[in-house]
Amino acid sequence: MKKKRSIFIWYFGLNSFIPRYSIKFSFFMFMIECTSKAHI
Repeated sequence: MKKKRSIFIWYFGLNSFIPRYSIKFSFFMFMIECTSKAHI
């Protein structure tokens, strides 16, 4: 849970700096979530 929380903080921090890429990053994070769930 701690790792996931830090990822969310990093993700939202990035979004505040580069909102243009928020859609691309959200899709990227979604892909990471899918792959991590598939491996578990």
